[in-house]
Amino acid sequence: MQARWPWLQRTDPSWPWSEFDIDVPTGFRQLFQAAARWKIGDGRGTKFWEDRWLDGFRVQELALTIYDRVQPSTKSERTVAQALTNSAWASDVGPELLAQALHEYMILCDRLAHTHLNHEAMDSVIWAWEKSGEYSDGAYVEANRAFLRREQAESDALFAEIDAEIETEEAGAEKPELQLPPMLPEPGTKIIVISNE
Repeated sequence: MQARWPWLQRTDPSWPWSEFDIDVPTGFRQLFQAAARWKIGDGRGTKFWEDRWLDGFRVQELALTIYDRVQPSTKSERTVAQALTNSAWASDVGPELLAQALHEYMILCDRLAHTHLNHEAMDSVIWAWEKSGEYSDGAYVEANRAFLRREQAESDALFAEIDAEIETEEAGAEKPELQLPPMLPEPGTKIIVISNE
């Protein structure tokens, strides 16, 4: 399955194709990002801006304004180790932060202050939807089924609401009539003429 490619590419670099940027459809890549949780070791295998490594969150989920300021190429390449060295991540963001960005910057600084690299261990990835922590086609299929059931339930509710509105209209339910102000005075109303003379 295509959702397996990002998992294998990031967890087993010994595969000959792991160096290639295999075109994986966006939905499968998003699924991988949603399910993969990174445990930081030396920080060299985890993408600072893209991976879910910060207490189970992606930086984007904690600081969207900050995330949006970073160049796409930097987002896809910057590792946690690189970002934390001399706070290089701050230079990715750039200067002149407005209030919201400054607020997020301070939150991110606080979170990062508690992050420590272990240079004797490699980063590892955990598949959050499987008890073993390893990717499995079964866990992927079940996650897709749950997603599709939720989407179907939302669609069913929307169509039921639309059907109810149509049935009400077809049953001849009266719509409130628009009340316009009178254009002509009521009979017997005294008209006063005002002049500048």
